[in-house]
Amino acid sequence: MNCFYINLDKSTERKSSFENNFLKNKSNQWNLSRFPAVDTNYVETNKIKGEISSSNKACNLSHKFVIKKNLNSKEPVFIMEDDAIIGKETCKLIDATLDSLAKDKSNIKWDILYTDVCITVATTLIELIHKKQNLSKKKKFELLDLSKFRFAGLSAYILNPNSIKKIHKLINEEESFNVPLDLYIRNLIHLNKLKGFAIFPFVTSISEKSLISQVALAETSNTDLIWNTFRMMIWTERNSETYKPLLEKIKLNLCDEESNQFATIISSLISSKFTNK
Repeated sequence: MNCFYINLDKSTERKSSFENNFLKNKSNQWNLSRFPAVDTNYVETNKIKGEISSSNKACNLSHKFVIKKNLNSKEPVFIMEDDAIIGKETCKLIDATLDSLAKDKSNIKWDILYTDVCITVATTLIELIHKKQNLSKKKKFELLDLSKFRFAGLSAYILNPNSIKKIHKLINEEESFNVPLDLYIRNLIHLNKLKGFAIFPFVTSISEKSLISQVALAETSNTDLIWNTFRMMIWTERNSETYKPLLEKIKLNLCDEESNQFATIISSLISSKFTNK
C-alpha cells in the first residue's frame, strides 16, 4: 500500500508525531511518503478564486494535488492528513477489507473507502454506538454506504486505482472552491456520482492534535470538540486516557443540569443492560 500524508512545512511537531505513530504500527508492505501541504501564501499569491477561506482553499488544493500525483497508480492509494492515527490492527484490517472487496461476489463498486469519518447527526451517533456494540460481539466489520449518511472529513481515505482519474476530474470543477473539499466530495457521493463507503467500526482515528485545527473556525470549536471526541471513542483501538479529558471539557463547557438529566436517559439506552422489550 502506498500511503501519503499531507503536512505543512512549518508543522514539524505534527510531522514527527504522525511518522512515529505510523512507523510503529505499519505493515512491512506499506510505504509512507510525506506530501507538502499547500499554504495560504500560495493561495493568495496565485489568487485562487472561491467563496471559502484561504485556509480551506489551501486544504482543498493539498488533497487535489496529492490525488493528481497518483493518477496513474495501479494499486489503492491511502491519503491521510497529519492528525490521523493508525493502530496495531489497522494495516491488517484494511488489507483484509481490500482483499474482500476484490473478491466480493456481490460486486460492490467503490471509488473512495474512508477509514474514519466525522458523523454530524446526533441520532446517527446513537445508531453507530449500537452497531459497534453488535459488530464487536461478533468480531466483525461492515461497510457503511456513505450515500445514506451526513458526514464530513478527509482525514483518512483510500482511492480505488480504477477511479482516481474520475475523482480527480470531478473535484476539479470550478465550484469546488466554494465549499470545503470534504463536503464537496460528500455531495458527489450523495448524488451517486461517486461511490463512497467507510469501514466500520473505524480502523483509524484522529489525534488530540486535531482539536487544534489549522482550518476550523473558532465559532465551531465546541461542535468540533464533540464530533472529534466521538470519533476517538468509536474506533477499534480507542484509548480512554486520550478522550477522558475531552469529555470533561465538554461537560464543563456545554452541559447544564437539564442536559445532564437527559444524558442519564440516553446513556441507559445505549447500555448493554438495556433491553427494548
